[in-house]
Amino acid sequence: MERAAKLFVIRVLLLHVLAFVLLLVLTGVGVRNAYRRAQEQAIDQAGLRQQLVAQQTARGIENYFHGVLDNIRLLTRSEMRDIGPILPNRQTRGERPEKSGADGPGANVRNRLEDRGSPAQRIVGSSILKAVWKQIDARASHLIALRIDDSSLLDSEQRPGASPSSAILPALVGVIRAGGDEGISDRISIDGFAFSFAWVRFSSTEPMYVAAVVPLDDLSKQFIDPLNDSKQKVGAALYDGKTVVVRALDKTMVGVNLEKDSVTPGFRKLVGVQRARPMGGVERIENVEFARGQMIERGIVAIEPVRLTDKKVWFVSVGSTMADAGGLVNEIFAGTLFWAPILLITFTGVMVSTAVTLIRSRSRLERFRHQLLTNEIAQARQIQLSWLPKARFKGRGLDVFAMNEPASHVSGDFYNYFPLRDGREAVVIGDVTGHGLAAAFLMATTQMLIRATLTRTGDPVATLNEVNHELCGQAFSGQFVTLLLVVIDQEEGSLEVINAGHPPPIIVDDGRPELLRTRPQLVLGVEGDTHYYVQHFPLPDTQCTMLLYTDGIIECRNSAGDRYSMEQLCVELNGASELPEELMTRVMEIVDRFRGKEPLTDDATALAMRITSVETPRSASFIGATV
Repeated sequence: MERAAKLFVIRVLLLHVLAFVLLLVLTGVGVRNAYRRAQEQAIDQAGLRQQLVAQQTARGIENYFHGVLDNIRLLTRSEMRDIGPILPNRQTRGERPEKSGADGPGANVRNRLEDRGSPAQRIVGSSILKAVWKQIDARASHLIALRIDDSSLLDSEQRPGASPSSAILPALVGVIRAGGDEGISDRISIDGFAFSFAWVRFSSTEPMYVAAVVPLDDLSKQFIDPLNDSKQKVGAALYDGKTVVVRALDKTMVGVNLEKDSVTPGFRKLVGVQRARPMGGVERIENVEFARGQMIERGIVAIEPVRLTDKKVWFVSVGSTMADAGGLVNEIFAGTLFWAPILLITFTGVMVSTAVTLIRSRSRLERFRHQLLTNEIAQARQIQLSWLPKARFKGRGLDVFAMNEPASHVSGDFYNYFPLRDGREAVVIGDVTGHGLAAAFLMATTQMLIRATLTRTGDPVATLNEVNHELCGQAFSGQFVTLLLVVIDQEEGSLEVINAGHPPPIIVDDGRPELLRTRPQLVLGVEGDTHYYVQHFPLPDTQCTMLLYTDGIIECRNSAGDRYSMEQLCVELNGASELPEELMTRVMEIVDRFRGKEPLTDDATALAMRITSVETPRSASFIGATV
């Protein structure tokens, strides 16, 4: 019995050990295969990313050169192609070329062209050449007009401090003679200045050309240098049609001919194939050694052709080491083979039971949080409504009715009206960018600042200057406030209006709506040193009705996606009542009819006020409930 028990224990232990070993082996094999697949995927993804970067860089370089060529081609429009027949005869063999300066290269050519008033005058020594130079001076160091039959310099423009055009002229003549009527040259270096020529022939009968000298340092700083990161072992290179390196992470590589100077035959073959048959692609390379001792580690290289012209193709390459591409995978899988079996055995049962518990607990928590958030938002809306004055106000010569409808639960719009110490009445309406809680907080801050400051100063200009300065000193994540402030002076019979980027008010007079031509100024909360100014408008002798509103009224959308407009609102308010409550009802009916069942995309607020001339004061009263 005891012996059977021992055998049972041994058998169970052996079975568990065998099961554990089997699980460990299977887990190890699975992890190993997963590691290899992840490594390959990481390398492939790195290659795709590099290829995308190479493609974007190639397109940028193409556009860079094409922009230069396109501007030069402006000189070859159809109205200029007739300059050939009226150009002076070419210099006969044996004649001496014209001198420089006032009698410089092409001076007689220019004089004769200018005397004839020919279209060539527009090019040689003309404003057109200067206009083209203004378009390309950020990309080129020189703009040269020349003849190649006598190597004469007709005219030129160049950057301050650049080498004289005459120093570059011999190289340019040789390139054009070998390159045809239009083209882009490979890398050229003169006294340490690396550049490329872009040229266009602008006469069909005479060997006259316009060429731009494009510094390759400027090009590389814009497109290649930002991609090079020695710490991350990521490098980008640009090489011309002869596979000569124009720019690379390793500065000593500049000028190396990849096809000729590469010791590794496989890499020479790769570069040669790319040059003979330009196409993009991603290649994995082994250690590459160059004749000057430079080394490229085992890595990934994305090569993309830069098609400058039909005959001229350069190349961009973006590369990284495979160790860098798969580094994250190595870190993730470093201890997996040792810990995976133990963690699987230990936590499988625990995770199954705890997962069910966590899901149930999380569901209860989410329901509780949703209910709590709903209650808090409802309370926030009630607090916000308490910040706004009553929807209906009647005072001395002033009858106001207002409404505020949020796009979500709380609103970023606000309105207010209150008396000043000297008997004037202030009416303000504002709109904070966006909607929701963030806009509501800024709305509350702005409204309190406006009322407190204007009550203290009594000056609309000083008030907005001070409020704007305060808002700019706070961190509101780029939000700003549009605001319309109206101060009614019954004694003087005038309106003082400041419009900080807000829609203009609408005056309804005898059923005819008309925009009050206010001059919009900068919104609040953008520039702290902004100084606002006030506009004065006379009050009518008897009465007038004014409608203030936010852009949620005039920018709502219908089911077709069409946006309402201020002009439509003015048209549809024809014949509207001048009584504030009836006018407000008319406005909301118009908006609701236009948008149908579509929800508001922005908070909608409007305020209608009727101003009546008064002779004797009477006490103010508040009527109605908050909207």
